[in-house]
Amino acid sequence: PWTLPANVAVAVSKDFDYAKVLAKKDGKEEFLWMAEPLVKAVLKKGRYKDFSIVEKKKGTELKGWVYDSPLKTTVPLQRDIEHKVTIADFVALENTGMVHIAPGHGWDDYVLGTKEGLPIVCPVDGAGRFKEEAGEFAGQFVRDANENVLTALGDHLLAKETVTHRYGHCWRCKTPIIFRATSQWFLKASEMRDLMLSEVAKVTWYPEWAGSARFYDWIKEARDWCVSRQRYWGIPIPVWVCTKCDKYHVVGTIAELEKLSGKPLPDPHRPYVDAVTIPCSCGGSMKRVEDIFDVWFDSAVASWATLGFPNKTQDFDALWPADFIAEGQDQTRGWFYSQLGASTIAFGKAPYKSVCMHGFALDAEGKKMSKSLGNVVNPSDVIEKVGVDVLRLYVLSSSAPWDDLKFNWEGVGTINRAVNILWNVYRFPIPYMILDKFEPQSRNGVWDDSFIRANLSRMPDEDRFIISRVNSVAATVDASLKECQLHRATRELVNFILEDLSRWYVQLVRPRMWLEGESEQKVFAYETIYYVMRRLMGILAPVCPHLTEEIYQNLRCNNDSASIHMLDWNAGDTTLVDATLEGAVALIRSFDEASANARQTGKRKLRWPVAEVVVVTGSDAVKSAIVRLNAVAMDRANARKVSVVMGRWDRVGWHAEPVMKALGRGFGKDSFTVKGLIEAADGNAIKAAVDAGKTHTLSADGKTYEIGADHVTFTEKLPADIFSAPMTDAMVYVDVALTPDLESEGYAREVIRRVQDMRKQADLAVEDMIHAEVAVSDPRVLCLLDTPKTAALIGDEVRAQAFAFTRDGAPVNAAHYPTVKEWDVEGVVMTIGIKKA
Repeated sequence: PWTLPANVAVAVSKDFDYAKVLAKKDGKEEFLWMAEPLVKAVLKKGRYKDFSIVEKKKGTELKGWVYDSPLKTTVPLQRDIEHKVTIADFVALENTGMVHIAPGHGWDDYVLGTKEGLPIVCPVDGAGRFKEEAGEFAGQFVRDANENVLTALGDHLLAKETVTHRYGHCWRCKTPIIFRATSQWFLKASEMRDLMLSEVAKVTWYPEWAGSARFYDWIKEARDWCVSRQRYWGIPIPVWVCTKCDKYHVVGTIAELEKLSGKPLPDPHRPYVDAVTIPCSCGGSMKRVEDIFDVWFDSAVASWATLGFPNKTQDFDALWPADFIAEGQDQTRGWFYSQLGASTIAFGKAPYKSVCMHGFALDAEGKKMSKSLGNVVNPSDVIEKVGVDVLRLYVLSSSAPWDDLKFNWEGVGTINRAVNILWNVYRFPIPYMILDKFEPQSRNGVWDDSFIRANLSRMPDEDRFIISRVNSVAATVDASLKECQLHRATRELVNFILEDLSRWYVQLVRPRMWLEGESEQKVFAYETIYYVMRRLMGILAPVCPHLTEEIYQNLRCNNDSASIHMLDWNAGDTTLVDATLEGAVALIRSFDEASANARQTGKRKLRWPVAEVVVVTGSDAVKSAIVRLNAVAMDRANARKVSVVMGRWDRVGWHAEPVMKALGRGFGKDSFTVKGLIEAADGNAIKAAVDAGKTHTLSADGKTYEIGADHVTFTEKLPADIFSAPMTDAMVYVDVALTPDLESEGYAREVIRRVQDMRKQADLAVEDMIHAEVAVSDPRVLCLLDTPKTAALIGDEVRAQAFAFTRDGAPVNAAHYPTVKEWDVEGVVMTIGIKKA
């Protein structure tokens, strides 16, 4: 109701039918106009007893009619306004089908008012109180005046009800806002629209649709930019207006203002600048308008103001436009737009060459973080718990930069574990390097990769693989960063750390670190892991600057750069990339997983060796990988032998199972006869025909039946102790049968693991030698273990100067061994005693 004192028109729809109604209530009659379909509903709300429609007109016929305001006696300005009926496309068929128009208090009304030439009336001041021209409502706060306005309507008030609808509120304090039309200063952005659109097309956007769709559409509909604000602090609008003749002057510089006013300006901000006057040619005095610039206008010139332009031009000429800027999704209407608008007006071109639009951090449920909702995660809490590098790596890897991040602690924990694994990989070779006094090859105290290049062809495949992979990863990271694909870059790094480096290479190279004395293979391992860590730290440094710096300071040679962040960026060396080897390792990894799955099915732990693993395939790539990396395949499968069979392995049989639906369609009443023939037939022969794309012929009672791929499915028929699992383009078969020799090694591996656990619990150093003794309760198992070969294997693995099994069931001498522990090893009780040698 409080907007009625500013009413200047009533809007109708051009398409609606409107009715003049003779309505009766309390013995009185009156004429009312409203949309015809709404007559009954309106009159019911007004409690009219009877009515008749006396005339009908289209909305277009009502346009131009004039009327008197029902508030003309209480609001003086309403008497001076010619109120009109006008057409609007936002009028809906609800209530009366007519809309009260107050251009001074609403955007849609304002647009309609300017289009139709309606007066813009706003009898409300900046504090939300009615001004003197509001008559008897003067001085009242607008919302407090609602009831008074309704009362002032008197008999003109047909009905009163409460309507729930969307309404603007202050985003900070949640107070309902009011709309006021005020005089403002604008930049004519609408006249620059076509040029701005052409400049947007020249900018590289990440993602592409941020510019071609979202930003483009916003500019296409952009209005003139209101750059003025009614606040005290800010950049004063440099416009002086004569109080006598209304002439205005725009001042360009402080020097110009001082010259025009004849006085020095100590400070260009309020209140100092407001005291400066300029003589006008009419004899009057010019004073500055009270408005300040919108803060977005201030930020709009940041790209050249930060370079000192226009006072300085050297940096501007060299560095402008900016190569890159990044901001949130909301800045398509903010900083991206304000910069483009100001720059297009000032220079006729965009102020940036590329833009990355990023998303927002939300809670785990995808809700906006808010203090009022209690779901805010303070970054300092995350940093205190896991460190800033983990937080940065988590944020960058969790989602694409332009997608919203749903923060969750579980994801943070996953990345934290990955970083801890990286730290452990870094620490793993250090004790061995110290023992061997290893120093990476360098030139005059500056490390380079000359050793790797000179010896690459002689290195084991696992070394060549990890060298290749770190360069492939570097290339991927470099390409991803250039495209702002930060999530792809960081995920590639995390995957490399976990899969390639920790779970693959370190597991393969670990035995070479334990080699005693001088060994070329050990040097290759040292140089390789050093090379990989140096290269990895370089490409990880932008994401984890503190962790990489910490590691680099320990790795750097004497004359290397003081900081990792002073090194040149390395985008990978294609000459060190072996795509064929990387593909082969990918297949071996698939083999590794398949053999583990087959072992699990056969209930044979990986620690226990198996006699043979067979890979059956039709792929030359699989065969080549298994042959080339056979030693790796044997090591990963813990198998005495890994072999490849092309086509079919004669130890695998196939059982053909009929598909009854297909048999019914193909053989009709003979389908059950064919079913019996398939079940009794040689499944291997049927499968061989089907795999060759042919049919297999079965016959009975003088009839023949052609069996094709649609008629059967197959299940494997494997010998006892053979278990299978699929890998990429192949099937892996593991023979889990145990021989005495395999069983002996299996138990030996179990003993080794227990002794190593006891070494760790005793806090022994890697280089410490021990004495150890084992008592085995089962005579058969003791017989398997107590051989010179097995005792030597265990002794070497656990670094024992003396190792032995007790005889005749004798216990371990607890007085002789300070560390004694009883273990259950596959159901066999074993007692182990160790001491430092």
